[in-house]
Amino acid sequence: MNILIIDDEPITVQMLTKKIPWREIAIENVYTAYDSAFARQIVQTFPIHIILCDIEMPGESGIDFLRWLKEHSFMPVVTILLTCHDDFSYAREGISLGVLEYVLKPVPFDDLTEILKKAVKEYRKRHRAQLNMQDSELWQKHKPSVIRNYWKDYFSKSSPDSEITGEELGFERDTAYVLIIFYQGKPSSLNSADIILLLEQQAESVFSILDAKYVLFSPRENYFYVLSWMSPGEKDPEIISYLFKQFQAFLRKLHMNQIHLTGCMNSFCDFTELLLEQRSFLSFLENQSPQMGMFLTDRSSILSEQFARISNTHLIEDIADYVHRHLSQEITRSDIADYVHLNVDYLNRIFKKETGMTLVKYIRQERLDYARYLLRNTELSISEIAVSTGFTTPSHFSSSFHKEFGYTPIDYKNKRFL
Repeated sequence: MNILIIDDEPITVQMLTKKIPWREIAIENVYTAYDSAFARQIVQTFPIHIILCDIEMPGESGIDFLRWLKEHSFMPVVTILLTCHDDFSYAREGISLGVLEYVLKPVPFDDLTEILKKAVKEYRKRHRAQLNMQDSELWQKHKPSVIRNYWKDYFSKSSPDSEITGEELGFERDTAYVLIIFYQGKPSSLNSADIILLLEQQAESVFSILDAKYVLFSPRENYFYVLSWMSPGEKDPEIISYLFKQFQAFLRKLHMNQIHLTGCMNSFCDFTELLLEQRSFLSFLENQSPQMGMFLTDRSSILSEQFARISNTHLIEDIADYVHRHLSQEITRSDIADYVHLNVDYLNRIFKKETGMTLVKYIRQERLDYARYLLRNTELSISEIAVSTGFTTPSHFSSSFHKEFGYTPIDYKNKRFL
């Protein structure tokens, strides 16, 4: 830390430089000046953190120097004023200029040392505040880019690479989302950057009216996403209809037949459902023509029902695939939920709605059905089959098998059952 002493009395300057234990109070460099003109040169040449300044000096006073210092934003410099006169007008001026202390000469060196310690602490406090403010300004400047990359990673890689969490970006657990997807079909003279720029211009106009937040990005080649989010209390089904119509009219107006408004989610969803909705949505579109400009708004429409059916069918198929590949291992609902990127309770509700049974019952049923297959078609022992189907012990396997089918695995293997 550096200090600048400004005083027109050389003897005072020399005594201060020698009598104050500078290193002990964390001040490494002591600069001196006998007038304001030379002091200006110093502060413009070296990093100065604390200034100890006399008020009464020939030419420009210490007060005038501090005014210049403030005007030129040499902050967060901490200033201490020295004076031989107990004049309240000086003190008032000093307060208006942010002076830390107003000290009457002569001042004992021990007392001045304590004041300087206080100045060191004050500088550190101001410096931290300035850094925090700079960090905040930098964060606000780059936040839109961080949000865009967060969602781009999320939709293209299934999970963001960034260490920043959704909560830090302002996404609450109950935030409501709606996703709109555009597709670049025919070869075009427009590159991805051109398309994003055009869509961004329209998005800015549309969402400023809605007072809703959004982000626009391209997670995969030829596809462009507009993701909007809002609090649960703000979501309104009419918003989705409005968004679709505005973007559709925009593309029609520009005669942009090489970009297609492929589709829009037919309802708001939460964070746990986003990835599944996107995956199911794209699977649906790949089986259709992306150029159709499908808009899924009417929950009772044939198209909406078809989408819901295909979405849940893909989910059940993914779960069945996972279970079949892990029958010899322990399988928990959490494992499956992580695999399909859904909340455990939401997953169980959808699965039971589609199959009529819980996940736990389904896993048990699959283990036992596979066990019957092995009993019927292999020469494996009861113990080996128990291990192959994920049961902890042969006795647990046998009791579960008997409870389910009414006969023991040995009876089934030897065909001693009705």
